[in-house]
Amino acid sequence: MALSLKRDRKSPSLEQVIAKREDTDPQDSLLADDSDAFSQSKENDVDIKLALSLEGETQKDDQSHKMDNNESSLTGDVVPFETGPGVYRGRTHFEVMSADIVKSEKSSFVMYKILIVREGILDKAPSIIERRYSDLEKLNSSLRKKYPKIMRNVAFPKKLVIGNFTNETIAQRSRAFEQFLSHLEGLDSMRFTVEFAEFFYLLELKEAYKLICDDKYLEAVDLIQKCLPIQEKIQGDYSPGLGATICALVACYQVLDKRELALRYAESALKCFTSNEENTYFLPLVQVAIHLSWKLGRNKQDLENILTQMEKKGIHTELSPSLLSVVKTRFRSS
Repeated sequence: MALSLKRDRKSPSLEQVIAKREDTDPQDSLLADDSDAFSQSKENDVDIKLALSLEGETQKDDQSHKMDNNESSLTGDVVPFETGPGVYRGRTHFEVMSADIVKSEKSSFVMYKILIVREGILDKAPSIIERRYSDLEKLNSSLRKKYPKIMRNVAFPKKLVIGNFTNETIAQRSRAFEQFLSHLEGLDSMRFTVEFAEFFYLLELKEAYKLICDDKYLEAVDLIQKCLPIQEKIQGDYSPGLGATICALVACYQVLDKRELALRYAESALKCFTSNEENTYFLPLVQVAIHLSWKLGRNKQDLENILTQMEKKGIHTELSPSLLSVVKTRFRSS
């Protein structure tokens, strides 16, 4: 059964939220997990507003974010996923579009369909993922265990073991999840963690790389094309991590002899490494772009100038590995 969610834009005032939080830990807001039922009894009623209301937190995000980053830089608490952010254009928002109650012989759970939208961008093909409560709980638990200082003010709906699946409670839980993901996305120290990436796209991306290592390039391309727009919304434009993913597409399209596509993606990937020429992907990528430009009769002078400048710096460009071999090593140790 699918539940279409209607939005309630009303939320408590900042004063109400602060009053509630004086005696309440962010983890004390209660909600059932995806395999348990909700309570209808009044004595088990939940004050969902606390879980939903991060309105008061948004005004403090910038300050707390800076404070947490300073703390983590001193303690070594946070290591950004891959090499950190690129050009970040606008916030990314999350909306639970629908919730499907999935029933099986052993248990029932709710599957949430989450729309990922970047502010100011009109997507022709919006990014949508499906996750259940246990997926969100895993993200929350792993981040809270690994980064306790940064996560101390991030609210997450707690489990409740009795009750049933009411439309109202599922809708309220959906809003709480939106707020939870938005709060994390607003903190660079969380947005660039492996855990955040795994929740959205990294596990599927690793599967694509396994396909590449097995020389199954068409299948890999299909999977990467699904991950790429999600990664871009999470990491921002032109991040080195995004560039590495685009390089995988370049390598696949080159093997498949789709030169136009390979060159187009190579040009996009180069933009991700313009300030980091020592990146492992950079030199092999430039060489691939030169080769493709020559094959397609395109101007390659600027690319050749890059090689000349690198050689002047003492870099032996002739010893560079192939782009495909670099791509295949990305997740080899994980």
